[in-house]
Amino acid sequence: MAHEEEIFAFLSKCYAKEDIKNIHNSPTNMDTTTTYLNTNNTTEILPLSYYISKSKLSSARKAEGIDLLSIPPKKLARLLTDLDILFISRINPTELVEYDGTPKKNHPNISYLKNKNTGLINFFSSFLRSAKNHKYFLRVMKHLKTLRNLNSLECISKAFRTQKLSQSITQEINKEADDSYFSLRQKVDFYSTEPEVFIYPFDFFLKDVEDSNLNINQEDAAERFCRLMEMLIFLQNNLKSERRLKNKYEHFFFYNIQKFIRGEGDAGEEVYENVEGAFLIL
Repeated sequence: MAHEEEIFAFLSKCYAKEDIKNIHNSPTNMDTTTTYLNTNNTTEILPLSYYISKSKLSSARKAEGIDLLSIPPKKLARLLTDLDILFISRINPTELVEYDGTPKKNHPNISYLKNKNTGLINFFSSFLRSAKNHKYFLRVMKHLKTLRNLNSLECISKAFRTQKLSQSITQEINKEADDSYFSLRQKVDFYSTEPEVFIYPFDFFLKDVEDSNLNINQEDAAERFCRLMEMLIFLQNNLKSERRLKNKYEHFFFYNIQKFIRGEGDAGEEVYENVEGAFLIL
């Protein structure tokens, strides 16, 4: 009994009560690495980490103590790419067929990835409040660009843009990632013509899916939707992480994403808001 109370107290740090009561009945993911929250629960934000799903509390606490800035920029870029692959690989194309931009219980994986992006942006923003950390994240962006990971690259760019920046830093950011719609459209179109796999900015991808679905009777929209589905399937078939995200880093990211989505982290005055399925929104 004491062990169950300890687990409940530990989970309370990250999850709403509505989430916690569904944990033991949550379905297990196909590859058994992650257990998802009950998809009938409208307060879901992220999957449960492996440590939480297996009640490995000691390992979870140790993972939560990881210092982000102690991770070399090149390694962090690789970890963020593995994290994106983890989420993208779970999306079923059928989830996108009726997607119109609003959260639905039958679109859990879409909501998970959108919330992951939002939480990461605010998590990174908390570090970018200090100018001494700017060069560290600029180096991470350079490595993400090399890895062709436009999704995490855009997340860091948005985190930077929540801060008051010097002109020189702004110029550096624009060199690595101009996240205007026109610029992103050009990048996606350019990368799409090359044989190498790339990770597209997912919020941008979903906006295209939403626009296509809302204009379903238009032939151009239907053709674009088919191309988007082909992109997703191609990405899932070709994105294979050389090193699967270790459980400690999975929990580290999930824990901090949850914390910043639920308003328990200090991201500064400018907070990026784009959370689905959460009662406590920043």
